[in-house]
Amino acid sequence: MPELVLPVTAARTRRRAIGAYYTPPHIATRLATAAVGPLAGSAPRVIDPACGDGAFLAAAREAAPDAQFLGVDRDPEAATAARARGFEVWQADALLSQLPEGFDALVGNPPFLSVKRAPFPPAERASLAARYVTARGQFDACALFVERAIDLLRPGGRYALVLPRQILGNGEHAAARALLFTRAPPEEVVDLGTPFPGAAVEVVGLVGRRLAGGEPAGPVRLTDAAGGDHGRVERAEWSALPALRLPLRAEPGVLALRAKIALDAPPLSARLTRLTRGIEAGRRDPALSNSPQGRLPVLSGRDVKPGTVAPPSLFLDPGALPAHRLKDRALYETPAKILVRRVADRIVAAVDRSGAFALNTLYCLHPAEGVNPDALAAMLNSRLVTFWWRASFGADDRIFPYVRTGQLASLPMRLPPGGAVPASDDAACALYDLTPEDRALLYTIG
Repeated sequence: MPELVLPVTAARTRRRAIGAYYTPPHIATRLATAAVGPLAGSAPRVIDPACGDGAFLAAAREAAPDAQFLGVDRDPEAATAARARGFEVWQADALLSQLPEGFDALVGNPPFLSVKRAPFPPAERASLAARYVTARGQFDACALFVERAIDLLRPGGRYALVLPRQILGNGEHAAARALLFTRAPPEEVVDLGTPFPGAAVEVVGLVGRRLAGGEPAGPVRLTDAAGGDHGRVERAEWSALPALRLPLRAEPGVLALRAKIALDAPPLSARLTRLTRGIEAGRRDPALSNSPQGRLPVLSGRDVKPGTVAPPSLFLDPGALPAHRLKDRALYETPAKILVRRVADRIVAAVDRSGAFALNTLYCLHPAEGVNPDALAAMLNSRLVTFWWRASFGADDRIFPYVRTGQLASLPMRLPPGGAVPASDDAACALYDLTPEDRALLYTIG
């Protein structure tokens, strides 16, 4: 059947406002072929619980023409468009409506809709919380659809889902990853890049199967949209990663070296008495100015480079900020604090002895008694530490990469004896007993 081209309407604009984007045909074909293709010839029952205009169902029909299909979508225009492709479609909320279960396959591109961005009505949020373990805290509708997908499948049933990249690593999606790990681990994670025009969102595809009985789960293959091989993650390696985070690439030996670096090394938090963000204000806050007259110097993330701090270019009127946003002045006015950039694709640290304040684009670290701040900053800037951070957390946000508080606190941190400052990456590696082969691996993930 030829691809259905829909006009841009108010309803489609509204769908984008609520986090719903239609699946590009090449993505639907790639994922439906992987998930539904193996079932062709067995007349499988296939459902898409957020079917939109039916693109995913159409791709699944190409992969398994003998299948029985059901689409579900709460938007009436989407349901009409999907029916025009010849599918049975229920206009319903798949998260809260009663649906048949025991499907052989499920495909879907559920809405990406965080309660932080578009709060759910209180009654709906309460209903979701009563039904889904993923509906806690700052949840996203996409995670609820992951949970719903598992319940709609029969044991052994297959799935293909388009999801935001954050599902692989962000803290708010930890419950969804735990469900996947225990009940329906992906066989394949596909890096799909940024396929939605006008939306700065990175996307992945998950292809997998609901486990049946006590069957063992295999490794997770990492690929790209063209089928390129990006490595694999063994089950034991996945279980050892923080909060069951999954990477998009896993070069041979990287995860084993990550584990070796962490072995018996105390976390950074054990070397500190304090670790927190700076002033809760942006550079354009009215309390900040470029004029130093009668104001206090303030540093921002752009002022910090590895090992160096530039002179402040911003100045603060402390009386113009509430105390809870300013925080304790002792956080800044200390003989030596370590500043770490919060927005970065690597660990960037420097020691500040000026007593300047810092914006929330910087973390302020206070070394514990007996810890040389210069030695600690040098270790934080080492290639070894950035390697471990990337292997553990992946710098997952390629559009807006962040170093998060928990990630920073967990960095495995050995220090030279006697407060010595490591003079090179090789000196840092020697503290972890890395071999020349290990050191060569440090360069494989940037």
